[in-house]
Amino acid sequence: MNDPHVVRLKYKLVTGESVSYNSPSPVFFTDPGFDLKLANGILTVDMKEHHATVGSAVERIRPTLRAWEIQAGLFDQRDALRFEFDRPEVIDRNPPPPGAAITGYLTAVLEPLHLSGSATTHLVKSQYPNPPTSFKASPLVELLWSHLQQHLDGKELLTSMAYACLTLIEAQASGRTNAAVNYKN
Repeated sequence: MNDPHVVRLKYKLVTGESVSYNSPSPVFFTDPGFDLKLANGILTVDMKEHHATVGSAVERIRPTLRAWEIQAGLFDQRDALRFEFDRPEVIDRNPPPPGAAITGYLTAVLEPLHLSGSATTHLVKSQYPNPPTSFKASPLVELLWSHLQQHLDGKELLTSMAYACLTLIEAQASGRTNAAVNYKN
């Protein structure tokens, strides 16, 4: 492609064993760089900004999707939703003339592996969780969320989780970045 442009990204909505959605209304969200539409278990991201690579477009949307996943986990169910990359739509804004040789390239997008345990309850919801409007999945939020997940999975005691979270929050408040950066389990 002479001038590749990522027009759209598609993600599949994945839920844990304890949550499913029954005919929810579509959810729309607008950001300066993209528009989101979640409908029928498919998240469509229409890019407003130019991204020449799929990786660049995925990285642009990743913080919003991660914040949405964590926010839904905090306020609904911890496995309420997760977005799994499905496919991109890429166009050539400057295609070669007819009969010209065409060369291509492959792009791989690696997504983190998420593991979950089984649940004893199953919640059927009629609405998708709302996308985040002001919540951000900062590095501190990611660490706090990780400690909570470790506790809920029975891998970290409540007292050690609480102490670790308090230490991270105090370090952030006092401006000590070394404590937040060095403390990782």
